[in-house]
Amino acid sequence: MRCVGLWFAMLLAASAIGCSGTGTSKGPESPSPAAAKAALADVAATGKMGSGMMPVRPYLDSLKKTDPAKAEELSKEVHDLGKLSKNPAALKAKAKEIADKL
Repeated sequence: MRCVGLWFAMLLAASAIGCSGTGTSKGPESPSPAAAKAALADVAATGKMGSGMMPVRPYLDSLKKTDPAKAEELSKEVHDLGKLSKNPAALKAKAKEIADKL
């Protein structure tokens, strides 16, 4: 019985410490051009698009704040990239072209 009491006391202490809320949390990180470029480089290497392209759109959205013209141009090119999914050679070339512009 004494063991159960000790276990309960340790559990209570651990939950109180874990819920103190004294840790600091960082806000969301801004999308990285390196992550977007790496995603495009992967498409250029494999000729396949997939979930690996997810970093590209948030980066382009953040780019709109600093360089709207470039963001608009790259957004159109990324949109066109999706149309090339049935042509791996063209997809590779276009992905490399966009990555070089980042």
